Amino acid sequence: MKKTLAFAFLSVLLLVGCIGQPAKSNEELALEKAQNFVINDETYAFDGMAGTLNHTNTTVLKCPNCWAFTFTFVSSSGGYGNRTGQQVLTVLTPHTAVIEITDGNITHAYLDKKWNMLTETMLSKPLAAEGEFCGGIAAFQCESGLTCNLSGSYPDAGGTCIESP
Repeated sequence: MKKTLAFAFLSVLLLVGCIGQPAKSNEELALEKAQNFVINDETYAFDGMAGTLNHTNTTVLKCPNCWAFTFTFVSSSGGYGNRTGQQVLTVLTPHTAVIEITDGNITHAYLDKKWNMLTETMLSKPLAAEGEFCGGIAAFQCESGLTCNLSGSYPDAGGTCIESP
């Protein structure tokens, strides 16, 4: 009798252990990937303040398995990237990161619309918001989830940032 009860108890434990948590959705996996990317990015790794990283928004983009995740965090000094050996100003600096993921791959990653987190370089010009000018001879780019609706087909045509189709 005791062996039967012990076997039944162990079977239940094993069954519960095998069932465990339900599998994560593609969106949850993408969110984890985006958050880990921000944590390991040179700016956050250099002086991002623990406990300040927050996921603030998820935008479903117009393709299957495509999202833009927005995070905010605070750094203990100004600037971007790994500033080791550089003189930095000690001032609490809020940041906003937007990470786009398509089919499990990070396709775009921008910090404060100024810093390309994939290349760890400053953008030559800030990203344009919806309704703002894009394209042109300066080739202004639109924010995440937007497309430049060009007003012509010539090489330096300008346009307006609109929601991606």
